[in-house]
Amino acid sequence: MVIKKNIEPIRYIDNLMALMPNALFIAEPFFCGEHDADAKVKIVKVNKAFCELLGCTDNEILEKPVGEIFEEKELFKILVTRLVNEEHVKSFELAYLRKDGSQVPVLLSASVVKHSSGRAKGIICLAQDITKLKKADDDLKKISLSLENAQRIGRMGNWDWDLVTNEILWSDEIYRIFGYEPKSVKPSFELFSNAVHPADRDYVNESIRKAAEEREPYSIDHRIILPDGLEKIVHEDGEVTYDSNGKAVKMTGAVQDITERKNAEDQLALASKVFESAAEGVMVSDSYGTILSVNPAFTKITGFTAEEALGKNPNILRSDRHDQAFYDNMWKKLITEGAWQGEIWNRRKSGKAYPEWLNITAIKNQQGKTERYVAVFHDLTDIIESREKVEYQANHDALTGLPNRVLFMDRLKVGIRLAQRIEKKLAVLSIGIDRFSSINESFGHIMGDGVLQAVGDKLKEYVHESDTVSRYSGDEFTILLEDIDSIDDAVKHANEILEGMEKPFTVNGKELFITVSVGVTIYPDDGNKEDALISNAVTAMARAKEEGRNKYSLFIQAMNERAMVKLAMESNLRRALEKGEIKVYYQPKVDLTSGKIVGAEALVRWIREDGSSISPGLFVPVAEETGLIFEIGELVMRTACKDNKEWIDAGFHQPIIVSVNLSARQFQGQDIVKFVESALSDTGLPYEYIELEITESVIVVDVEKAIDMMLKLSSMGIKLSIDDFGTGYSSLSYLKRFPINTLKVDQVFVRDLPGDADNAAITIAIISLAKNLGLKVIAEGVENREALEFLKKNGCDEMQGFYFSKPLPKDEFEKLLKDGKTIIN
Repeated sequence: MVIKKNIEPIRYIDNLMALMPNALFIAEPFFCGEHDADAKVKIVKVNKAFCELLGCTDNEILEKPVGEIFEEKELFKILVTRLVNEEHVKSFELAYLRKDGSQVPVLLSASVVKHSSGRAKGIICLAQDITKLKKADDDLKKISLSLENAQRIGRMGNWDWDLVTNEILWSDEIYRIFGYEPKSVKPSFELFSNAVHPADRDYVNESIRKAAEEREPYSIDHRIILPDGLEKIVHEDGEVTYDSNGKAVKMTGAVQDITERKNAEDQLALASKVFESAAEGVMVSDSYGTILSVNPAFTKITGFTAEEALGKNPNILRSDRHDQAFYDNMWKKLITEGAWQGEIWNRRKSGKAYPEWLNITAIKNQQGKTERYVAVFHDLTDIIESREKVEYQANHDALTGLPNRVLFMDRLKVGIRLAQRIEKKLAVLSIGIDRFSSINESFGHIMGDGVLQAVGDKLKEYVHESDTVSRYSGDEFTILLEDIDSIDDAVKHANEILEGMEKPFTVNGKELFITVSVGVTIYPDDGNKEDALISNAVTAMARAKEEGRNKYSLFIQAMNERAMVKLAMESNLRRALEKGEIKVYYQPKVDLTSGKIVGAEALVRWIREDGSSISPGLFVPVAEETGLIFEIGELVMRTACKDNKEWIDAGFHQPIIVSVNLSARQFQGQDIVKFVESALSDTGLPYEYIELEITESVIVVDVEKAIDMMLKLSSMGIKLSIDDFGTGYSSLSYLKRFPINTLKVDQVFVRDLPGDADNAAITIAIISLAKNLGLKVIAEGVENREALEFLKKNGCDEMQGFYFSKPLPKDEFEKLLKDGKTIIN
């Protein structure tokens, strides 16, 4: 009976295990911790489902260590630990090892089996094969990932809004569209609304409201602003779900980033606008050359309407200006390189040929096959006409219509080559209008232009058609006489020109007598290069002017030698400036009443390293001509200001006024006000201790400019003096407008005083004029006591000259100031 009692429960358990659909095994003895989970724990009971799951028989698995059936031993140890603590574990995922070595994922439930005494005996494990569930889960994950990738690629995300709980769910792509990392923020309507562009916010809210009220899905485009400030355009679709009572309970929708598409659409629209409004003609054809599309400019240029061109071949535009080889080369380049461009003559509908610049481009598909040809062309008719006009203007003088320097030099170059080949002579004549600057000053530039035109026309009368008359520069003309036999032919032309100019000219209703000076040079006697011939002709013309004007002069080598001396002077002067050989000397100005030094004139001197000097009369004209006068003038002005500031600070004598001369070149080509202001500011000399001496011949060139400049200087406190007064051409009406302080009597009138009655009368008149105008008078060039007494007697204020002191270097002039030297009365 005891045995029977023991057998029945076992049969009952075996039958129960056999009927269970899930795999089950029992293992003994029980273990108390991870260290017991070893081979001593044997599987003692299994059911049929367990054997099928592992692919083995019960004999193959019974008495096996329980650890051998698990693929991950660490997970099994965790299961054991939990059983020790909890006695029962549900839903623990593990993997069984099948007989063939493969794995079977299972969901495990395990319980502790106890003795009647309550002591743990073993475990019973029930496992569910979750292979299909795992596959379904993997498939779901793949579908979810695929959906996420599709949304990412399509830049579209979905959202779900529970209107009851106000909870909103966003897909990962929604986060990305709005500029966030997925799950990094909690979605809300406020977050969405704040991202909508302020200008679109009312439109979006109204669309959502209307969809809820009218039960119609909405579909809108609007802008959003990302947290980093970037702006996007999105397309949004949404619809509302209602419960059985008609209450809105849910809203779902999708958002797609359409920024690129919108930009592409905008670009396409722009391209269409460009196509329609372009000034260039555009023609699109297929790969066979059939015209598919043309723009309005095509019709305007060719005369063919779109209806007349579509479906035709581009050869409807072909002119007869190009042969077949031209078109064969065009198509060869199109096929091999995919593009062609160049100037081509085509034909309008009227049949008239016209030039155009044509660009043809092949448009290929992804396989590299040409599908379309796009031709863009520009009508060159106006450009070519303009080009010819520009070319004419580039080679001709705008005022006289004569060839200019460029064209003359080109023709001279060609003429020299021809003369070399046929061993003939040619001549270059340089013609300068005498006293042309006086014409401009007296009658204005309009009259001056008229004189240039009249002289140009007159000169053309004295040359052959094969010869060239050019306005070379300013008031200088040049004539190229080709194929002459001797110098006598050139002289004959020069005399004819001089005689022709003797007759009066009528210019702008005025009768003028105009003379010219002519310089003559011969190829190859005087030079075999165009530059040399021109230079020598100009030198000869200058010689004719020096000898009295209204004559011609032949070039001789001595003239060239003088020019070389001049060039050497320029080079030496540049080096002198670099080496500091240009010095400033001071000649005292003395008050004729007190006999004291009250001022000084700053004078430029060139003192060589060996102590020798170069006369200002030699180097100043060169400086004027070359522009070095600007650098010299800067040196003199700044030195004079600096030295006078030192004398005032040292207290050698009562403060004196230092005067500085302004040359004609400085006056015409420099901002005098800025120049003087800079020197005074940099040296710290008060403005009232500097005086500017300006010759009257300089300021009458442009009286209004001179007055404006002088007024600015005077308003700054700078004193102004008219130098060499009486030797120029100034008008008394201008003189009273000049804001000057002093008139300076030129030494040409002072030197022979009082013996020369004419000079005495002129000097007395200048002093009287100055006094009546409230001006101070200073006489220069005083060399004897008699002249001094005469000037003092007739009211002259100051004097300077060798009688008191020659110009001195700074240290010697300082000694005069220290000693307080005066005129001995």
